[in-house]
Amino acid sequence: MLKTESKKIGECVYHVTQLDAETGTNVLLRITKLLSPALAASNVSNEEKLKLLLDNLKQSTLKFVQSVLARSTIADFDGRKTKLSDIYNVHFAGKYDELGQWLIFALMVNYRDFLAKLVPGGLNLETLLKPESPAK
Repeated sequence: MLKTESKKIGECVYHVTQLDAETGTNVLLRITKLLSPALAASNVSNEEKLKLLLDNLKQSTLKFVQSVLARSTIADFDGRKTKLSDIYNVHFAGKYDELGQWLIFALMVNYRDFLAKLVPGGLNLETLLKPESPAK
């Protein structure tokens, strides 16, 4: 059974349904290639890991992942529900922080358990993408 998780980001609640196994595996192969340099760099800061991730990011990979995950997401505006893929370009125009939060949430809905087992101590994309606090 496909599980659905919900999260409020900005003024919208996103209902993300897990991908089926075939689609999820196709996305997983692409994000694993994207994440592999950051995963291999165990003794570097989150900023360095993020740099490795961004250096490895291809526009085609990002577009594919966003497109697939948007098709499995319902955007809920005070009870008015719309498939995110139908409104994606207009909805996220100028809201790149919210887009990033949704993307990380959608990836975690699908791959949280896998990523936790892949890296000793687990991997949380939300933690990886947050800058570390400056040392005092």
